[in-house]
Amino acid sequence: MPAPGAAGDTFRQGLRERHRGSHHTLPGSDVHMESFPLPRPRERAMPPAVHIPRRRVRLRGDPEEEEGARIGEPEKATRSDILTSFTKLRDETGNPHSDKFLRDICVNFILAGRDTSSVALAWFFWLLSQHQEVEDRILKELREIVAEREGEGEGELVFKPEEVKKMEYLHAALREALRLYPSVPLDHKEVVEDDVFPDGTVVKKGAKVLYALYAMGRLESIWGKDCRDYKPERWFRNGRLESESAYKFPAFNGGPRLCLGRDFAYYQMKFVAASILHRYRVEVVADHPVEPKIALTLYMKHGLLVTLRRRDEA
Repeated sequence: MPAPGAAGDTFRQGLRERHRGSHHTLPGSDVHMESFPLPRPRERAMPPAVHIPRRRVRLRGDPEEEEGARIGEPEKATRSDILTSFTKLRDETGNPHSDKFLRDICVNFILAGRDTSSVALAWFFWLLSQHQEVEDRILKELREIVAEREGEGEGELVFKPEEVKKMEYLHAALREALRLYPSVPLDHKEVVEDDVFPDGTVVKKGAKVLYALYAMGRLESIWGKDCRDYKPERWFRNGRLESESAYKFPAFNGGPRLCLGRDFAYYQMKFVAASILHRYRVEVVADHPVEPKIALTLYMKHGLLVTLRRRDEA
C-alpha cells in the first residue's frame, strides 16, 4: 500500500533511522520499509526477562463468592472482575482453565493495555485543545447524563457503568483520536500459506505483510477528502453511533486476532476522560512541541505538558 504524502515520508524516514538491515517491500508499491525492531532507548542494556511466580498464588475463585453462591447470598456471588470471570469459564474439553492460563490472561490485560490506553488519552486531550467545539459537545453530553441522576447527594461524583455506556459522543471522539493517532502505528502479519490478494498481488508463505495504521487513517481513498480532519461526527449515521469494519479501522486488530480488551479499553478511557473533563479544563502549555515518536507505541516525543484548572473556578 503506497504511503500517503507527509505521513508516508515520516514513517519511511523514521524506520530507516531505526534500522538499516533487512528490508521488506510492500506488495504493489515502490515503497521500501526497513525492519522495525523494538526501541532501545540510549542503547542501554536491556533488563533480564521478568519472572512471574507460579506457586505463590492459587488463581481460583474467591472463597467468599463460592460460599455466597452455596448459601444463597447473591450479593456475595456477583463478582464481575476479570479474573473471576475467567475462573468460571471452561476449556474445549469442559475442564477449568489452568493457573498458567489464568495468570497469562491477567498479565496480558495488565501490561498490554497500560501504555496503549495512556498514549491514546494523551493524543485525545491534545486534539481537544485544538477543537473547542468537540469538548463543548462532550461536556453537554456529560451534563445531560449527570442531570438524569435522582435522589443522590452532593458527594464526589463517580460515573456508573451504565452512564459510561451512554457517552456516545465521547466514544466517537476517542475513536477519531485513535484513527489519526493509533496507539500502535505500524503492524505486520506473517503469511501462513501462499495466497493472492484481491488486487492480484501474490504473497508467499513466510512473507511479512506490513501495514501502517498511522498512514491508513490519513488515506483519502479510505476516509474521504476530510481524512485529516478531527471529526467525531463521522462515526454517526442518522444520529446513531455506528462502527466501521475492523479492516478499515484496525486500531484493535481484526478477525480472530481482534483485541480481547477492546471494550475494556474504551470503558477505561471513557471513564478517565469523563472524570477529568467533568472537573477540569485541560489546557496545553503554550508553545509546547507536540510530535509523534517513532516507536512500537505512538508516544509523544516530548510528552504533553498541560495545566489543569477546576471548572468551578471563576
